[in-house]
Amino acid sequence: MIPSRTLSGVLTGIFVGMATELGEWNPETEAEILELLPFEPRRLPHAELVEELATTALAYVKTGECSAFASVALVAGVSYYGEAVAHRDELRRTAVGG
Repeated sequence: MIPSRTLSGVLTGIFVGMATELGEWNPETEAEILELLPFEPRRLPHAELVEELATTALAYVKTGECSAFASVALVAGVSYYGEAVAHRDELRRTAVGG
């Protein structure tokens, strides 16, 4: 079960992406997610969603959800995005020794 107060509290000004496969593989979870959203999410094939977002993500939240294709991408735009990406990249370089 998705905590609706938590989800609805963070959705203002956020892009939401969902895998197109979710409806076929997991219609109950898709319906639950759609019920919580005040707008239609952007839908991409799972591989494209992961590829597009994984290269720019600053953080990942693991929920423990094990249902097929139940990942939801929440993306918030901020004025300091470029600075945050540069900081993330520097942390990664430092962590792997340069």
